Amino acid sequence: MNKELRAGIMNKIIPYEGSWFGDKAENLTEKEYIEVTKVKWFPKLPKGAQNISYDYEYEGFLPDYSFSISYDLPINSEVETINYENKTFTKSQTFEIVGNKKRVTYSEGLW
Repeated sequence: MNKELRAGIMNKIIPYEGSWFGDKAENLTEKEYIEVTKVKWFPKLPKGAQNISYDYEYEGFLPDYSFSISYDLPINSEVETINYENKTFTKSQTFEIVGNKKRVTYSEGLW
């Protein structure tokens, strides 16, 4: 099963090409995302997260990076909003109601 799970994930991940490195994926399941976090530093998500999409770009030489993720939670889920910014680092989290779900958007970046 793990082999099938990983093959499915690899079909959803698109690598970046060019001066920045990284990858992005759309419509991951909770199980697929957990598998991705076994090899990446990405944050843990609340149980029940679905329709997970992320975009991760990094410079390669400098510590500069940009990470964003969005996912759906049941509408009754508690979601903390975050808005932090200093000279070189930002972190934010917002949500909106989409149908009968909460669509959470988290992002952070260092430059």
